[in-house]
Amino acid sequence: MEADWEVEIGRDAPVLDPLWEGLINLRSSPDLVSQISEARQFPSMATALLRLNSADSSLRTTKCDVWPVDDSTQLDPYEMNADPGQTACGLACYFDVLPGKNELYLSLEEAEVWTRSAVAQLHQAEARCCRVDLVIRQAITPAQQGFGVTTYISACGVDIPAATEALGDALSIVASRFVGQGTTLPSLQGNKEAIQ
Repeated sequence: MEADWEVEIGRDAPVLDPLWEGLINLRSSPDLVSQISEARQFPSMATALLRLNSADSSLRTTKCDVWPVDDSTQLDPYEMNADPGQTACGLACYFDVLPGKNELYLSLEEAEVWTRSAVAQLHQAEARCCRVDLVIRQAITPAQQGFGVTTYISACGVDIPAATEALGDALSIVASRFVGQGTTLPSLQGNKEAIQ
């Protein structure tokens, strides 16, 4: 799977609000997933959100969205691991990821170690017509300042049904890799080489 990461922090960069007023806590109330409009519109998003917020996940999500990519020139076949004809239509989504139990990554180093580990896991997955971009951002709650990660997933296809299927497959892979690989923060002790 095509995947990459970057850091986007600074005065004009978006800041994650993990406790925003519209937050639906799927970890404690998974049945409320039907109240998330993106989950109703795109069942694969519902499945991914439930997996990411499950009891066996060390992660939680905050915000999400799904949208069509109206301009197919934004879809580079090389970047999407696709043939040129497979980029006629596109869909994209995002969700914000944080460590579970109402915590943040307390240092940029912690967020970077997690992000590099996640990208390495995604690179091992076989997937075409999609890509994942992880963006480390500042996150602030009344009790903490730290970092979180916005996960962008783009998918393409010869038509909307093909792009929808590709995005669903990509969401499934991302959720499984994030949860199944133990993407809890790898111990920084002995893992300094991961960020060098």
